[in-house]
Amino acid sequence: MNDFKTIKDLVIETCESDGVFPSYEKLTALVMQHFPTSKWKRTHWHWYKSKINTGEISIPGFLVVNERDRRRATNTKTRSAIPDIYSKIVSIKPMTSRWHAVKEIVEKLDAEPLTHLMLGHRELFHSNLLAWFFRCLQHEADAVFGSLTTDAAIPPGQTRKVEREKGSLDLCFHWPNRRSLVIENKVFSLPDEDQLTRYTSDSFIRIGDASLYLLSLSNPNWNNDVVEIEHQEWRWLSFQKLAELIRSALPAENFSDGNRDYFVETMRHYAGVIDLLHDLADNVMVKDSSETVRLPDDVKAALDGSRLMSSMAKLRAKSIEQYVRRALNAASLGTNVDTGMAHSKPFTEWFCPFKLGFEAGWQVQDDQFRLAIRMNESNGQFIGRGAEKRVEREDFAKQYQIFFDFSGLDSKLGTDNTTMRGFCHFDPNFVYCYKKVPDLTVSQLTAAAIAVATRALTL
Repeated sequence: MNDFKTIKDLVIETCESDGVFPSYEKLTALVMQHFPTSKWKRTHWHWYKSKINTGEISIPGFLVVNERDRRRATNTKTRSAIPDIYSKIVSIKPMTSRWHAVKEIVEKLDAEPLTHLMLGHRELFHSNLLAWFFRCLQHEADAVFGSLTTDAAIPPGQTRKVEREKGSLDLCFHWPNRRSLVIENKVFSLPDEDQLTRYTSDSFIRIGDASLYLLSLSNPNWNNDVVEIEHQEWRWLSFQKLAELIRSALPAENFSDGNRDYFVETMRHYAGVIDLLHDLADNVMVKDSSETVRLPDDVKAALDGSRLMSSMAKLRAKSIEQYVRRALNAASLGTNVDTGMAHSKPFTEWFCPFKLGFEAGWQVQDDQFRLAIRMNESNGQFIGRGAEKRVEREDFAKQYQIFFDFSGLDSKLGTDNTTMRGFCHFDPNFVYCYKKVPDLTVSQLTAAAIAVATRALTL
């Protein structure tokens, strides 16, 4: 543990290591850890943030411009008026150790042809390549996939084969002397429990007794990497572990057979690609609830220009979804949290359905936290595009004005003394109010999610 002489030293080192000014919650925890008798409060956090933004406290890797120019430079309508300032701001790359690590990973992935094949097909690419591996490098593939299942007495007639997209199942491996193996492939997402229940039933009906594995970049956080669904065990297989299994199965040296050498080297490169993906995901996913909901600035800067940006942003949103889902589940408030993409940006949301034909809930996207009502098909008269339909939806939402009250949420979101915006609309069925939350942390979001869910259930 570092020994800091002053809180200022602590703030500077935290900024240098993170590449961004820490959230109030994170910095408060650090101050209390190192200076337990301090009378630290939010005004001190704002003071340090102001001093760093204005350059009075200088930190390497931080670009200092006045707030007026900063706002103008990030506004597309005024950007052309100050091109020099804008170019400096948008090109800032906080030179943290994490920035260097992520940048190196991105550059290595970009140099791999397999990466560019993967980006066009995502999960299909991995499933197809693993099926090809099973067919074309049988000895090596059996060492990899056979280690995930057990020897078993199989009914006569069973042959060694792999099946793709058998019902809802991604990959099904069969042997004449082993228990069948089912792999559900989720590269940048995770299935929810309802999906796993469906996969479990489908596996039992179509295959019978089988070893069930979830292959993913995200850790589902199962106890000992195992979860029981419908009296069947699902186990988690990380892409990092898969890379290890593939490498250990491949021969150390190539042979004179050109095709076989090409096959082996293809899988060796594939193991390298998924290892890099694992390392990249490890830098993107949330590890602590004090982290911000948005991608950290240094990670975002390192990903700038990469075709992996949207996938990594969605992966982070998925890891946030897990945090919120667990918090709501612990509070017995349901787990219907969802993540998606809209306008190339990820969102996380929770909605509660009502018999009157609408859903009420929250949605966080970019720097907005939204309280929203979404109309269902049974309320079709409110669904549609144009000003008239928007007014009708807004009038409907005003009947539930209490739901759109931020006063009970401001302390949780850190939005005291900020202005609520609304009513706003996403055609054809979405009406909402919002507040800006540029530095929203995961713990703040979970606290707000619990408060909104509790409120919604009283409507």
